[in-house]
Amino acid sequence: MAAKNSANEQFQNEIDDVSASVQALCELLAAAQNAKVSAACVHAILKPMARRLDVVASTAADAQLVLKTS
Repeated sequence: MAAKNSANEQFQNEIDDVSASVQALCELLAAAQNAKVSAACVHAILKPMARRLDVVASTAADAQLVLKTS
């Protein structure tokens, strides 16, 4: 049971980290309202978030499979 709680905690931490990254991006874009923002810069910020979301989605899918087979 401790392993399951640890996995759940890690999963929640990943979600929280991605959420914080999205919030930081929103704040950055709000601060730059009247300035030009390079698409390359936005892409550089979003790409790592996309990779992390892929990991979180994969973890969720794996957890769902484990629950279905249990």
